[in-house]
Amino acid sequence: MSDTPEVWKLIFQHLKNAGFSVYSPGQHQGDCTEPYVVVNIGSSLPFGTFTTVQTPYDILCYVPKTAFSTLEGYVDSVEKCLKQCSFLRSLHYRTPAYYDDAVKGHMISTQFVNYRKM
Repeated sequence: MSDTPEVWKLIFQHLKNAGFSVYSPGQHQGDCTEPYVVVNIGSSLPFGTFTTVQTPYDILCYVPKTAFSTLEGYVDSVEKCLKQCSFLRSLHYRTPAYYDDAVKGHMISTQFVNYRKM
């Protein structure tokens, strides 16, 4: 993959095709009433001394306020889905669960990375 926005679209579409409710940053409106995912692009950085660029993708997974017990399983299912994408690699990193009062939902963020030639 050579184009960062194109990779974002592929991630978005892959999750959507798998049945997840997927949003771009700032797109979801209102309270969290059902699980959903937000796909966010991080800052691209050179990878070592190679002519390769690494671009991280933050995958924010939300569940409703009353569904905290389902959060880990939901994140597991999202990660399992994204591990099917040959152009992504999991960074095996998750943030601690966070309650976001703005959307009345619990969130865990996980990260994947895409490597591409400059």
